[in-house]
Amino acid sequence: MYFILAIILYVVGLGIASAIDPAYGLFAVGMIYYTWPISIFCIVVIWLILRALFRGRLKPPQSEGPDS
Repeated sequence: MYFILAIILYVVGLGIASAIDPAYGLFAVGMIYYTWPISIFCIVVIWLILRALFRGRLKPPQSEGPDS
């Protein structure tokens, strides 16, 4: 789930870069073909950050056992 969210955030980031500076956005999107390892690295870094930020928040609460 976080990996898909990381890909979406990466694409949204490229879209924002295109909106701010269209020349840079076109350059960045065009260079993905040549710099795909960097794109994969960025997606993995975003994924790791998301995993670290939301670790344990989606798990069900742990029961502490009987109160004896």
